[in-house]
This record gives sequence, C-alpha cells and structure tokens, in this order.
Amino acid sequence: MTKNREGSTFQHRLIHELHEYHESIEVEEPEFDHLLHLVQTEQEKWQERIWIELMLLWGISAFILTLLALTYVYTPLIFGLFQVAAITGLAIYFYKEKVKEMRYDPS
Repeated sequence: MTKNREGSTFQHRLIHELHEYHESIEVEEPEFDHLLHLVQTEQEKWQERIWIELMLLWGISAFILTLLALTYVYTPLIFGLFQVAAITGLAIYFYKEKVKEMRYDPS
C-alpha cells in the first residue's frame, strides 16, 4: 500500500512540476507580417526560377529546330534519319509504357 501511495504522490508531484515547467516556457511566435513577407519572397524566387527554366527550354528548342531546319535544307538524308530515330524512340517509349501499364493493371 505504501508503494502504491508513494507512486501516486510521485506521479502527482511529477505532473505538477511538468505543468509548471510547461507554463514557464515562452514560445516566440513570428509575426504575421514576417510570415507573409517570407511567403512572398519564396514565391518571387520560384517565379524567377520558372522563368529562367522556361527561357532555357525555349532556347534549347529553338536551337534544335534550327538544327533540324538546316539539316532539312542542306542534307535531307540526315533529316530523314533524325525523323526515323524520333519515331522509333517514341514507338519504343509508348510500347514500354503500355507494357508497364498492363503489368501493374489490378483488374
């Protein structure tokens, strides 16, 4: 009985001390304006990054289209080989995707 009573007083003291400790902790919450500014700056950074990536994509695609146009004008055989390679690559890609889809189909 004494063990049980000692355990309950220990538990009561522990709960009381933890409650006091919890009350003494001061949490510094950031102000709303600070959070709003943080979100805005992160959005601006993402928009800038997206525009840079879009410009790179446009530049690379313009380079590839120019290269294809030049091969079409000066060496139609190479242009034809590029087209055959592209069609073959797409066919292989779609075939692999279809096989993967059929393999994981639960029905």
